[in-house]
Amino acid sequence: MRHSHADPWSRFEDCAGTVGACFREHHSGVHTSGQRSAVRYVQGIAPACSDRICWFAIVKHIIHLVKRFMLSLSRDDVSAAELNLVKSNLSAAEYELWCQFNNADRRHSVLVAARFEALLPEASRNDIAGVLLHDIGKTRSNLSTLQRVVATIVGPRTRRFALYHQHEQIGVELLQQAGSHSEVIAILNQTCNADVAAAFRAADNI
Repeated sequence: MRHSHADPWSRFEDCAGTVGACFREHHSGVHTSGQRSAVRYVQGIAPACSDRICWFAIVKHIIHLVKRFMLSLSRDDVSAAELNLVKSNLSAAEYELWCQFNNADRRHSVLVAARFEALLPEASRNDIAGVLLHDIGKTRSNLSTLQRVVATIVGPRTRRFALYHQHEQIGVELLQQAGSHSEVIAILNQTCNADVAAAFRAADNI
């Protein structure tokens, strides 16, 4: 039994477990998108995390969400070197899909892929292709950055918002239609091996 005078780090570990449980309940996929619902997050965790350390963990994650949103506002496109990285790892059909990304999604795609390669130097071409295209399903909802944030908060209340919330499954279907290798699709449908999944999660947690 844990005593009431347990040290703060023990309470922090308890809070971290609650945070993780909340994430698993609302976001069970491998892909930990930065545009999660801050509102649902706080509502889900707050009842179980009443002390100052727990609230610090909540605020820290909300700051992370804000940083991801601000990063997405730049209109800069990818560099020539980054584009070469994309072309060297995608098939012609996959590259055609990748070109449907808006500028913000292209930058996110290559940034996550570069981080993924640094974390897992032995990653295969198919692994990198899957990372580059992990958000491809979002193109079908055709939402702006702000609309995505709204969709994340309010849920699948409209057809386009519903498509956004289904982006992982839609992405799998798009890659299947493009003839992608099963290892590419494995990044999206969460069947990749543990090392690849861990590196992808870390790379995507910008």
